[in-house]
Amino acid sequence: MLFRSFQNAKKLLLAQIDVDGLQALETERTNGLSYSIFNLSAWFQLATLAKLQGVDLWDYPSAENARIKLAINYALPFVAGQKKWPLQQINALQPDDFFRLLNRASLQYSSEKYAAYTEKVAFKTGNPLHDIFYR
Repeated sequence: MLFRSFQNAKKLLLAQIDVDGLQALETERTNGLSYSIFNLSAWFQLATLAKLQGVDLWDYPSAENARIKLAINYALPFVAGQKKWPLQQINALQPDDFFRLLNRASLQYSSEKYAAYTEKVAFKTGNPLHDIFYR
């Protein structure tokens, strides 16, 4: 039963995250970047549970085109302040939420780029909870 549900999630993953990593349904909202991060958080949880049942959502549909990773890469320059978010974001972004995802992604995808960014964020925020819970 669970296995089938996780298999069905693959279609939903492809529908929610496009080949560029954009989450179009989330970006239509007034806080598009925040909602994209929130949705990505749900995908992280689902991918973690699916893996326990032998279903790989982390690298779906392929390692080269992994939609979850594409979504991280899409959001990263906006959260990092390297690019200005071009859509609506009427409230201040809470980058800590993305930090937690990026830290987990650095382990999942063995990414030095992600790990380097999480080091910068922890240093900038000075939040000791990051060091306790996310290192």
